[in-house]
Amino acid sequence: MKIDAHQHYWQIARGDYFWMGPHVAPIVRDVFPADLAPHLQAAGIARTVVVQAAATVAETEFMLDLADKDDS
Repeated sequence: MKIDAHQHYWQIARGDYFWMGPHVAPIVRDVFPADLAPHLQAAGIARTVVVQAAATVAETEFMLDLADKDDS
């Protein structure tokens, strides 16, 4: 089984990604498990490890909610 050991998901409207700005313009968009799924399938990756993109309680709750909804 292949596992991608570093994956971020985010929802810009949540507002706690202070580091996002014009210098990272190509990634300033919402990213959810469904966005990654076709890439994982193409690469033969079965699971991922999600990593915080913001050091907040809200970010942790966001990730836990995603984990409840998606088993990747």
